[in-house]
Amino acid sequence: MSMLPNWVRREPEKYLKRLVFEAKMLETAFPGFRLMTERDVLFAEGDFVTASRNRYHLRAYYPESYPYDPPSVAVTDADVVSYCGIRGAHGFHHYGYSEEMGGLKLCLLNAGDREGQGWLPDFSIVTVLNLAAAWLHAYEVKRLTGEWILPEA
Repeated sequence: MSMLPNWVRREPEKYLKRLVFEAKMLETAFPGFRLMTERDVLFAEGDFVTASRNRYHLRAYYPESYPYDPPSVAVTDADVVSYCGIRGAHGFHHYGYSEEMGGLKLCLLNAGDREGQGWLPDFSIVTVLNLAAAWLHAYEVKRLTGEWILPEA
């Protein structure tokens, strides 16, 4: 039980089933990703390949308040971190480099989105990784055209 993240330990009879379900969904939707824990923090980590065949390494961290708040996602590739840092935070919709996450923290939902405001407890890590996939596509388009194609968050 000590290897489980805090959000699962607070109600194991409820959230242990959720964790197993999330692991199965992740394996099906994103087979290159794995769930891991570090210091009681659960995260999904893996590589994602875009439609243009570029490979990116992502980490999605579950918050203590999961499933009522969404996981945070970071892209860890040094070239993305560097490029977005040079171009400024708003132009690529991110929150800057996160030491804790080891990468560029992506802006995937409106700031402060919580249960019922763009995020629902029925959503999963797969939901957030799909949003990250859209962000990566928008990042590639912006690098080519200078235009951000996702709605402003």
